[in-house]
Amino acid sequence: MGGFDERFRLPTVEDIELGLRLVDAGIPVTVVPEAVVIHHSRYTPSTFVMNYVLKGFDFGWVMRQRHAVPSARCGYGGIDDLVSLGLVGALALSLVACGRGLPPAAWLFPLGALLFHWRRFVGEAWRCLGAWEAVWFLPLRAAALVLSSAAACAGAFRSPAHPAPWHRR
Repeated sequence: MGGFDERFRLPTVEDIELGLRLVDAGIPVTVVPEAVVIHHSRYTPSTFVMNYVLKGFDFGWVMRQRHAVPSARCGYGGIDDLVSLGLVGALALSLVACGRGLPPAAWLFPLGALLFHWRRFVGEAWRCLGAWEAVWFLPLRAAALVLSSAAACAGAFRSPAHPAPWHRR
């Protein structure tokens, strides 16, 4: 199948794109949700968010090439992300509205719903990072989610010839 598309100079979604080409060619691809992949990357908060933005942008470009929209399991603007975005938005609105007629603890319901929706992610963060780091990681995840979904929308409007300006031409 030609391996990874070498226009993706940065590691973003070249693995997803290759998997989609394999499926298009009739070669079965199996998703194993129980598999754990550990990336030995040292992220700062800003590089973590930027990584998600670049991936979102490239994912939008890949979906445009396929004349498709993200599926429920792909992320970067898929159904799961839309639910997460709605819950993050509800949490933000309830935090703003507290003290303006909304009971002070009104933000607890959207926070609980978001944590329930992210229960697998929260459990992994708690296990891998520890309690304190996991708690601080959740707002970072919310920011990355919002920005990567917006980037996926922007990537869908990118030129069909090249994934992004930071990639090889």
